[in-house]
Parts: sequence; structure tokens; C-alpha cells
Amino acid sequence: MSNTSFWKPAYQLFKPEEPLTTPEELRNFYVQRANSPVENLITFLDMEDDPAKFLLAGHRGGGKTTELRRL
Repeated sequence: MSNTSFWKPAYQLFKPEEPLTTPEELRNFYVQRANSPVENLITFLDMEDDPAKFLLAGHRGGGKTTELRRL
């Protein structure tokens, strides 16, 4: 017996090329990363009066846009 009937709906909803865009999606699907710089960036940006520049690099589908939306 195959598990495709169980996994097919989840597979069809999974679109790694699309970022999580709404607060509800972030709340329901966001997975905290162990090395996420977001909390440090939030603190740094709160303390800084001058504009700052950061480079957020990573592989395609790695969550860069999702992390920025969290920020």
C-alpha cells in the first residue's frame, strides 16, 4: 500500500520557491533556525541611528526572504 494519498496534499501545497508572505503563514510554517541572525539584526537596528547595510546570502530556497519578512 502506498502513502501517496496521505502525502499528496502536503506535496502539492509545498512551494519552496515562494516565500512565506503573510503573518499567518509566518506563524504557521516558520521554523526557527539555529544560526538565524534576525534577533541580532533587530537589536542592532534598534540601537543604530545611522542607516546600516547588511548582506544576507544563501542558497536558493534557503529562507532569506522569509527571514527579511520576519525582520
